[in-house]
This record gives sequence, structure tokens and C-alpha cells, in this order.
Amino acid sequence: MADLQRLFLSDVFRTFPEEEQILLCSLSPFLSFPEDMARMITGRTDAPRLLNDIAQRSHMLDFTAPNLYSFHPFVQDTLLRELKNRHTPDYLNNLYQRAALYLELNDRIPEAISYYMRIRDTEKIRELLIRDTHKRPANVRI
Repeated sequence: MADLQRLFLSDVFRTFPEEEQILLCSLSPFLSFPEDMARMITGRTDAPRLLNDIAQRSHMLDFTAPNLYSFHPFVQDTLLRELKNRHTPDYLNNLYQRAALYLELNDRIPEAISYYMRIRDTEKIRELLIRDTHKRPANVRI
């Protein structure tokens, strides 16, 4: 598998413009993501246009639902390895932090908690668990 990944990176991925390489690597921790999540994670307002361009001319991304993109698993795995080779763990944690915030703001609390767990933000997890419990008290079993 490693040989195929090296081939993909050298013969396919490196042919993409650098801004697209950075965008794809930054989104690689996430199997799927809507356009607004891509904007928030990468900080690029032009992320939807770039994603659309990439999806139109390659098979790295699928446009599966309104504004929802997903990586092919092989591509995601390869790009995530590349991301980890290019950047520090803090960089990856910042991506998870932004994804968690996006999910939190969109009231997707269980998913947000899973990303906060990855970065070990126990205070934020505690806050979200308490907030979610107050929103849905019937879900709590005593």
C-alpha cells in the first residue's frame, strides 16, 4: 500500500496547485464535510470553488449531497499521512479544534465532543455535556 501511496503523491497529488494541495491536506482528517465546514477549517473563503474544481477534474473527491464532499478512503488515508509528515501534531489538533467548533455551532454536539476528545479538551467536553443535558433532560437516565 505504501508504494501505491507514494505513486499517488508523486504522480497525481503533486501536479495540483499548491493551494489545492494545502486545502486537501487540511481537510484530510475528515472523511466528509460540507462547504461551510471546509471554509471554517481551512480559513479559505474560496474553499467551495476550489473543492468544486478538484471534484470536476479528479476522482479524489465526490460531491455527494448539496454542498457535501467526501474523500475516497484511499485518498483520505494517503493525504492524512502526508499531512502528518508535513505538519506538527499541534497543526492537526487545530484542524480538529476548528471542526469541533463548527459542529458545536451547528448543534451537532456528539460529533463535536468526539473531536474535542481527540484533542483532549476536557473542559470543553464537560461544557458541552452539561449544555446538551440541559437541552435534552429527557435523555438523562437516573
